[in-house]
Amino acid sequence: FFLAIVCLFVCSGTMQPLLISTLGYNGAYDKSTLLFLLPNYVGMSLAGLLRLDSLFKGTTRPRPLAALCAIDIVSQGLCQYGLAVAGSSLYIVIYSSCTMWIAIESRVIIGRRLASFQWIGCAIVVLGLAVTGGDMASSLARGGLEVALGASMILVGSISHALTWVLVELLLKHADDPMRPEAVSTVMGFAGVATFGLWQLVYTMPRAQALVFDQIAAHGGDTATIGQAYLVLTLASLVHAVTFYHLVGRMGAVTAGVMKGCQAVAVFVASDYFFCGAQASQCFSTAKAWSLLLVVLGTTTYALSGRGQPAPEVNMEGSYYRAYNDDGAAPAGWVRHSDGGFVRIRGEEATQSI
Repeated sequence: FFLAIVCLFVCSGTMQPLLISTLGYNGAYDKSTLLFLLPNYVGMSLAGLLRLDSLFKGTTRPRPLAALCAIDIVSQGLCQYGLAVAGSSLYIVIYSSCTMWIAIESRVIIGRRLASFQWIGCAIVVLGLAVTGGDMASSLARGGLEVALGASMILVGSISHALTWVLVELLLKHADDPMRPEAVSTVMGFAGVATFGLWQLVYTMPRAQALVFDQIAAHGGDTATIGQAYLVLTLASLVHAVTFYHLVGRMGAVTAGVMKGCQAVAVFVASDYFFCGAQASQCFSTAKAWSLLLVVLGTTTYALSGRGQPAPEVNMEGSYYRAYNDDGAAPAGWVRHSDGGFVRIRGEEATQSI
């Protein structure tokens, strides 16, 4: 079962940027329409519907949720717009740095202490990004200003996306009677659908002929392929959201970090195979290969160095503790719950997972 979850997580995460690139090459949208963001949020909004009971558990905290949704919308807008401009190959290399930004922001916001090898992993990721930066500078010198701008947007989006991970951890782990991850995903999904759905009504629909239909005709796009790509992208987003929360909530950041590296390799290889002829930034290059290798190495080093670390300090005053990023044993007086996190059990009952 676990292997199936891992495969679904990697495959769905690999498919998302490839499908967005496919839509772009078929002229399915003008980038200003932000149409490519809707399937992601529709998929996220459906995550909680697979487990309806999760929507009614825990205490809803409107202000943290609102802040989380706002930052997520900005980060997704930057990342996905950058993906549409720069291509999936460059996107996945830069986006793989999220683990490093999570580590840094967790240290600043939560005060989490990192092991020495975790900081070494972060340094390796920085080096990998520097290699990508050199390749970007070369592209800029050849007139690739749009690609360089797209890459910069992905970088800023990755930093802000990492912040959403930290906020989710605060919401699920450091709160008494926390919401369930599926419920948080659903709320974030509906917020995104409302925001970008309103953009379609106000901006895209009045200009649909020029921004959508004329674009498809100009690119010689196939409407059947476009429709199928949007449908598969929505389903892939749903699967990715469900498996992401399952992996991080139950197995911790170690598993998710290693799988992100696997996803980066898969997207890089597939982008070169499918799209090199359509966009130069998708093609294999020595600089990209080194950059990808270093980013994956740094991400994996950071993730694996977390094994065997003691469980982080938590507020033991409440009755429930969500172990959102914990791979260690249950703290004293607590047991691991089957839904993820720990439940306070007193006396002889505190001997096994429930």
